[in-house]
Amino acid sequence: MSAKTVLPIRSAVAEPPLSGTDGNAVQAFFGRLASEPKVAAILTDGDDEIRELGAAAVHEAQDAGRADPGLSPEREADLLLTLAVSFGVDVAVGQRTIEDARAALEYALARALGPSPGAAA
Repeated sequence: MSAKTVLPIRSAVAEPPLSGTDGNAVQAFFGRLASEPKVAAILTDGDDEIRELGAAAVHEAQDAGRADPGLSPEREADLLLTLAVSFGVDVAVGQRTIEDARAALEYALARALGPSPGAAA
């Protein structure tokens, strides 16, 4: 996809509400992404491993007494991955800065994993 293709879509997505031909183009673009198996495979490649790593990190934090033992490690991992993907889209379409996305994800990680080992109490 060329820059000429991405920039009009980015502009359309960055200015809600979507309507008319801009809205239709964006809907068609994302509809194609969702329905095209090759594109879906590229976009989700590695997600299972990331979820497993996240769940293991939550388990480890729970075992170390840093994280709430009532949390579901699998659900927390899924939430963190979903946030990361969503923030990536937000950054790509100009709705959020990279710094804000990073800060929000670090906040979510701290909530799920508790304080970092060695962090001041």
